Amino acid sequence: MSSATVLTEVVFLSPADGGRQQPPVLTSSTYRPHVVVQDRQVRQARVRDGNVVDEEYLGVTFLEGPKELRFGEPAKILLRLNYPNVDYSSLCVGASFTVREGAKVVGHGIVLETGGAG
Repeated sequence: MSSATVLTEVVFLSPADGGRQQPPVLTSSTYRPHVVVQDRQVRQARVRDGNVVDEEYLGVTFLEGPKELRFGEPAKILLRLNYPNVDYSSLCVGASFTVREGAKVVGHGIVLETGGAG
């Protein structure tokens, strides 16, 4: 699924809610977190055996979105699915997800549309 995209609506968490200190900058396509398909209310990674994260992380690049993001406000953002040999089928229309920087949940969203290979 190389170069495939999904249109999402994402909300970034404020520092008080456990999120980033500053919203990410989306103007250069360099923001490359992971997403985990799950309920948007999740705020902590699922860990087993003390330190092993037990979730499926999907690598994405935030391609297009507002020039300025605000904590707590929904923003439409286009994501590129980074890896050709990873199954991204769980990122279907209506799927909810959390945005991860390592094990830290920094935002959440929902898939609005799926696109083809670009």
